Amino acid sequence: MLKVIVVFASLLQICFGLFGAGSDQDKIVHLRKLGFDEDPTTMSHEVILPWLRPFKPGYCTSWEWHTDKRYRDERIALCQELSGGKKHDCESADGFCSDRCPFRNGTFPFWRLRNADEVPFLWTIKTLQMFDNPKSRYPLTKDPTKGYASTFFGPGYFPSNAFDNNAESIWVSNGLSAAGLNWVAYEFDYPVQINSIRLVGEADHPDRTPGKLIVEASCEKYFRTFSNQWVIENPKRVTDKRFNRPKRR
Repeated sequence: MLKVIVVFASLLQICFGLFGAGSDQDKIVHLRKLGFDEDPTTMSHEVILPWLRPFKPGYCTSWEWHTDKRYRDERIALCQELSGGKKHDCESADGFCSDRCPFRNGTFPFWRLRNADEVPFLWTIKTLQMFDNPKSRYPLTKDPTKGYASTFFGPGYFPSNAFDNNAESIWVSNGLSAAGLNWVAYEFDYPVQINSIRLVGEADHPDRTPGKLIVEASCEKYFRTFSNQWVIENPKRVTDKRFNRPKRR
């Protein structure tokens, strides 16, 4: 176990060095424990590489730091210590901006679906349409060439196939889709808000449709930072269904 921790810490040092972490490295690589399960006082962001961290308005006061109230104060204090009080680009109190992404109205130029459920073999999509509201009949995803993904199986199974509104074409992931591993995204020409998604998979292979998906948005094409928007629950793995953003309580 000690060797694993040492190797992991070494990899972190290399990665942070490449991305210019500098002297802050000493603060962050003192991992202490690898995760909440072993030590609930451990901060999750200590073991998540910076370019994989989700965007969080306010960062240190985001929900991720105080899901367990017993450790809330300690976690926020450590976050502030490690981040040095760093804020997002527009230096606003809430982390959102009026003139650039992330905008206060909740719009983003890049949106994706990421599987949050095991897919035994391959994840496949025949049609993926994104709408700005549940009542709209016209998807915002009009140009198939704007689609891209974490992987694709090979020639003939490109990410653009998911956005061409052609029932005969299909996007296929490359290899097993473990929970959180694969995603399909779309680059919009301007910031939008996605509140409804139609997803069509293979009717004769419902096992290739994840039972749970996370809708995420970002200011960056390859989602180095991102915002968790809402969750699609599809426990019966229905292969042709439109899903709407849950109403806020």
